[in-house]
Amino acid sequence: MRIGIIGTGGMGKTHALSWRQTPATLAGFVSRNGRSDLANEFGGRVFNTLEEMLPHVDVVDICTPTPLHHAQCLAAAKAGKHVICEKPLASSVAEAEDMIQVCAAQGVQLLVAHVLRYFPDYAHAHAVVARGEIGAVRRLDLRRASLIPFGAQNSWFTDPAVSGGVLLDLIIHDFDFARWLAGEVTEAHLESVASDISEAVVLLKHAGGAVSRVEGVWNRPGNRFETSVRIEGEGAGAMNTITFDNTLPSADDSNLPYALQAQDFYAALTEGRTPRVNAQDALAALKISFALLAQRT
Repeated sequence: MRIGIIGTGGMGKTHALSWRQTPATLAGFVSRNGRSDLANEFGGRVFNTLEEMLPHVDVVDICTPTPLHHAQCLAAAKAGKHVICEKPLASSVAEAEDMIQVCAAQGVQLLVAHVLRYFPDYAHAHAVVARGEIGAVRRLDLRRASLIPFGAQNSWFTDPAVSGGVLLDLIIHDFDFARWLAGEVTEAHLESVASDISEAVVLLKHAGGAVSRVEGVWNRPGNRFETSVRIEGEGAGAMNTITFDNTLPSADDSNLPYALQAQDFYAALTEGRTPRVNAQDALAALKISFALLAQRT
């Protein structure tokens, strides 16, 4: 299976590292500015455009800014290529639905990189809940704080009209995780949000009665990356609570969640296995983000 990565920024390199942990072959990278360093490091060719790369790959791995996802996904799908797309899936719900429909019509898979499901602490928490060890989930408290990704100050990330700020680009991870643990979200309320959407507090209500409180912060001085998770089950006693903090892997395992994700996607593409996260999951998380963005005054 030949992989072509479009996007040569930090996430493009992260995905390239992860594909090394699979039998897939990296056919090359699309780089608008002709960057050859990733091809030199990981192998493959440098292509000037997606169209130039398409005949040489079986899978297009999209690691570009969110506003580019829709057009690039459609071009790949219409060429009969499977698509892997970084989160968030698209810049609107309509675009995301179109991507899903076109991929289905073309008979290609669309896999969305909601990597949080592959972080060991989060995956373990889901397994504990799925086994019924803490009873029915009643409350989740999720917090995520980070610098703007890859030092992207003065880029598309810092324009909330383009990136959606923390509501679309950061805590969409936690919206997906909350759904994964507590079920479908029936209500989403924006409790507070900064004018530039660099901070937000959100309350989600789930169909089964659980409530999730999600907090996201971008670029707080002195902060690099931190998360905290508290999951309360029925009764919320000592044996009914899961808590953990700061879930980044160690330096030696920094690519581990991405490698696990790539291995899962590889199995889905080559063996027909059901992936841990699918495009409908990504769409559901995206709908939560845009419902909250619509509540800003």
